Amino acid sequence: METEIKDTKISELKPLENKFRLLFKVMNKSETREVSSKNNEYETHRISDITVSDDTGSILVSAWDDDIELLEEGKFFKIENGYVNIYRDSLRLARGKFGNFTPIEEEFETNDSNNRSDEVHERPQRRNSYQY
Repeated sequence: METEIKDTKISELKPLENKFRLLFKVMNKSETREVSSKNNEYETHRISDITVSDDTGSILVSAWDDDIELLEEGKFFKIENGYVNIYRDSLRLARGKFGNFTPIEEEFETNDSNNRSDEVHERPQRRNSYQY
């Protein structure tokens, strides 16, 4: 059974949540850095931490490669089928391989006083699929 993608706001995001739709404005971008692929040491990717906001708060997006140019400062977007990751004890919004960013015409007021990435979250331990 296919899980429905639900509309949500930044203030409602939970660690490791997925399959949602969220509207946001790109507030600012960090410097782009290069990282090596974990699957191929000769392949590199570009990554940038981008602060995005809606009317309930803000959160960091870890944008990779072509998404860095797509997500222009001051523009409004929709993420569909996104997910929330925990990186260095911080919430991050991510597109992943099944999600997408789409520019939108709609504009709205933003609230950057509630930065969800400032909250400290521990990454849950992975459960083993075997018993001793």
